[in-house]
Amino acid sequence: GGAELKMGAGSIRVESVDMSNVWDKVFRNKDENLSYFHIHYQVGVQHHVKDGKNFVTVLGDPIRVLSAKLKLEHVAKKPQNFLAELKQQREKGIHVFVDNSNVFYGAQWIEGNRDFTIRVNNARVASVVEMQRNAKTRFVGGSHGASLKSKQWKHPWEASGYKAVSLPVSDAKEHGVDEVIQNEARKCINKTYRDRQTLVLVTGDGNANDGKATFPELVIEALLPPKNWNVEIWAWKSSLNNVYKKIAEEYKNRVSVRYLDEFRNYVTWRSRRADHSHLFKSSLLAQRGGYSHLRGIGRGVPYGRGVPPPPPHGVPPPPYQRGGVRHLFPGRRGYAP
Repeated sequence: GGAELKMGAGSIRVESVDMSNVWDKVFRNKDENLSYFHIHYQVGVQHHVKDGKNFVTVLGDPIRVLSAKLKLEHVAKKPQNFLAELKQQREKGIHVFVDNSNVFYGAQWIEGNRDFTIRVNNARVASVVEMQRNAKTRFVGGSHGASLKSKQWKHPWEASGYKAVSLPVSDAKEHGVDEVIQNEARKCINKTYRDRQTLVLVTGDGNANDGKATFPELVIEALLPPKNWNVEIWAWKSSLNNVYKKIAEEYKNRVSVRYLDEFRNYVTWRSRRADHSHLFKSSLLAQRGGYSHLRGIGRGVPYGRGVPPPPPHGVPPPPYQRGGVRHLFPGRRGYAP
């Protein structure tokens, strides 16, 4: 059965599905299979036992929860289809290259206005663009200023298995970052693989780059013979150059454009202000603090990494910490949204 909880201006739906008949085959000691629902549906996922039966509970945005519930019910009826889907997905060879600055600054632009308080959880961006596939190459390029703190953006990426390169900023501009990312990507697409590979390019930058090589040129190079790769472009709508839409239209079956905006509540958070009320939005999908006993484990499931700091002393805890998610299923394993 399900229940809907009113929390402030929003509502949280909770649905449980009895997975006892497939638990040993599909989920026991396989946290990555449970995390499939967390990543693909952006909901909280928890396992609990009641009357000797194994239940999987999903909670969060009502529409997403109902979609996840339908998928769980399908898995309970035809587990072999789900396992085959996961196997096929994880065998896909992808090679991920990220423009960190484009991801960060693109997140701050919403409907033509820039919100300087928005921050990006880089580890969660990694989990979104990889979608639990077999990432054979992980590379991210960015820049830093004079302070040591300006290099900290690398740490969540490196914890997620990425090689991170940061170049110094001069004259308030980045220099050479695009070229470093493209050079690494070209080394990759020039190798020979038995099966068709997929280039996952996380940037919306399509500018001319002062006459130097550009990301759109890299995409075309990967698509054309003899390479014949597939390409995914991941970017914020605010930072996506229209040239990628034109390329996707021309190569309909081999190029896809995905928007990080679909995952905004999962991959972004806000820095602290004098007024801390924005930290305590009632929607679960807006909560990014996480708790250690609700985070996933294992490489490629980086829940909880790169999360914002706790609220300052004297600020009351968010509503769900007092009587919401944390205490719905105390002491049980799960994934925080």
